[in-house]
Amino acid sequence: MAIRRLLEASTANLPLNVYHALATEPERYPRTVMTSEFGMMLSVPDSEHWASFTDSLLAYSRPLLILLAHACENQCDWVYLDRDAPHLEGFAAFDW
Repeated sequence: MAIRRLLEASTANLPLNVYHALATEPERYPRTVMTSEFGMMLSVPDSEHWASFTDSLLAYSRPLLILLAHACENQCDWVYLDRDAPHLEGFAAFDW
């Protein structure tokens, strides 16, 4: 049995347009996106696949790339963006 780590962040740790794009066009994100009325889960590439992943993500969203890099550095497989979670300290927070 595998137990996976996840990073919990606020939905507002991303700009609204990026969150909306992930929710409505998940095929633009090169990994798995699962959405619900409360937020979303994003799969995080492992360090072996990180370099090829960042190239496609740089044009997409710098705040998203920074959040995912933090998750990858901490061996998290998922980022959970929760509408009720507090903002992550030290990361961008957007008012929407």
